[in-house]
Amino acid sequence: MAKRKKSKAAPEIPAQPNPAPFPAHNYESALAAERRLRESVFLGGNYDVCGVEIQQMTPYLWVRLSHMETAFFGCKPVDENEILRFLWAMSPQWKLDTEARDKFLQNAITLLLGRWREAEGEIDLFIANTFLDSPHAGGAESVPYVSSAAWLIYVMAKEPYRWTREQTLHSPLREIYQLQRCVRLDKGSILYNKISDKVKAEWLDELNRTNIATGGRN
Repeated sequence: MAKRKKSKAAPEIPAQPNPAPFPAHNYESALAAERRLRESVFLGGNYDVCGVEIQQMTPYLWVRLSHMETAFFGCKPVDENEILRFLWAMSPQWKLDTEARDKFLQNAITLLLGRWREAEGEIDLFIANTFLDSPHAGGAESVPYVSSAAWLIYVMAKEPYRWTREQTLHSPLREIYQLQRCVRLDKGSILYNKISDKVKAEWLDELNRTNIATGGRN
């Protein structure tokens, strides 16, 4: 009687990693952070950097900082002197007065001793929050033909807002950018949320990496 051949055991298929679940908590937290940032500008008030008071960024103050080539706009490395220059330029006490400037700097140095890097981080965050809702840049081929302030004055002078030059120059950028987004939303444009949409993008990237690693078997 012929011996029956033993059947070969099926090769073991290695366990595949489960796709990453959607980070709902992180996404909701990001949406809440965006909501707080957008609402808070309409409450008024200034901003605090390690105990030093600065104003909300306006087109006028943006031009002042750009004209003085602040390191916080990427013009040069940030050091203690650049932190002080930024804070003085943004201070509600700012004026063309040497005595007032020196008094401010003396007080600021006292408050910032041992906290320079913390102050730098808070200023970076302040700038990032200021431009939360700013339009995307035009890309490498986009060449500026007018100043950003002139463009904002032109845009806000049109319908539906019809703002004056002074109203635009001295209104918070966070408010102006939101009003511009309202117009784009009304026209049916698709907008991008820089904080919450980043959470979704990172999750999708993780899913894609998982699919590549498993050959799409998830």
